[in-house]
Amino acid sequence: MNNNIFAISRVGQLRNIQGYIEQYNAKNNILIIMDTINKDDVALIDNINKNIDHKKFKEVIYFEIPERPLSVTKKKCKEIYENLTTLLYSLYKKYHYQNIILCNTDNYYKYFEVITKDKNLNLILLEEGLTTYRMFAKNIEKNFNFRDIKSAVRRVFTNLKQLIIDLGVLTLKFLSWVLQINIFEFVKHHRVPKKYRYGNIDYFKEAYVCFPEKMKTLTTREEIGEVKKLNFFINRNIDRTITDRLEDNMILFVNQRYIPYEKHFNIIFEILERNRITKFFIKFHPKESKNKYSRYLKDAMQKFPNLEVKILKGMDHIPAEDLMVTGKIKRIIGITTSTLIYSELINPNIEVLSIADSYKKLCLSKKYNVDAKRMDLFLRDYKAFKEVFDIKQV
Repeated sequence: MNNNIFAISRVGQLRNIQGYIEQYNAKNNILIIMDTINKDDVALIDNINKNIDHKKFKEVIYFEIPERPLSVTKKKCKEIYENLTTLLYSLYKKYHYQNIILCNTDNYYKYFEVITKDKNLNLILLEEGLTTYRMFAKNIEKNFNFRDIKSAVRRVFTNLKQLIIDLGVLTLKFLSWVLQINIFEFVKHHRVPKKYRYGNIDYFKEAYVCFPEKMKTLTTREEIGEVKKLNFFINRNIDRTITDRLEDNMILFVNQRYIPYEKHFNIIFEILERNRITKFFIKFHPKESKNKYSRYLKDAMQKFPNLEVKILKGMDHIPAEDLMVTGKIKRIIGITTSTLIYSELINPNIEVLSIADSYKKLCLSKKYNVDAKRMDLFLRDYKAFKEVFDIKQV
């Protein structure tokens, strides 16, 4: 398949895109890297740059989006819409591409539909990980409950400067709970002109995923046309200096933060200690900043002196999946990370464990009582993870 536009924002997406190019011998490829490119994202962009195989792309373009693009305003939506459509039309004039290949289906990615429909192009979905399946899993909309109400009340009294805003949020959440409708989505939908509104892409001509049979159970032909198999491509040429730093038969915990670090590490360590997993390595996500988590990690380690915790230093830019081929890892543990679902495709001899069930229970327990607003993304991931993939829980 030739003349392709690819758009990414994360290293894992880049890996799958380059795998697609290799598997299907795709030619004339243009890569668009979409990110805020602020100081917090510098490491992320560096990690993407380290993993780009420039031989696979005719051109690599950095498309800057406003910070916090999901906090929807008319100005922000209009800026992304106009800049992105201008870029896509100029690239079409230059390359006459026929396919736009995305790893996302929602929010500002909706704007890719504009040129797709105008020029009669093919819009194609590519595997990203759990997110791909979560987007099509049934019944994952946010349902407000009484815990959300208590959470909003608590924030009102702890953030006096935001009193008026928080009272408004409390009122809307209460009405959403009573009426069982998402008033927030209604307000968001009407505060931005239709042309610039975020949304979900209505239709992909094709989808290339690692688990096509699972995807077929989640979608209808109205959402995706033909679903095809995408083989999992990883870097098997890991530098020897990296392999030598790994221990034989090591246990690797792939970090994934949903809640504030001060509670996150304590919950994880409590679960692992309870299951007698006392010696393990932690691999952090490329987006995680050491400056933000190091103090809380140190505090948690002091609270759990029976645990021997080691950090994989200098390896954040390496996808955890690439480490599986070293033969050093005997067990991988995570919450809902895509690494767990990809493991069987890479090295079925590695034991895979999820702590998602225990994590949920402790987050909601009286001991930790994590704010309901902090739990939204986790609960969406958790539901899809449980419904679609059967991973052993501890």
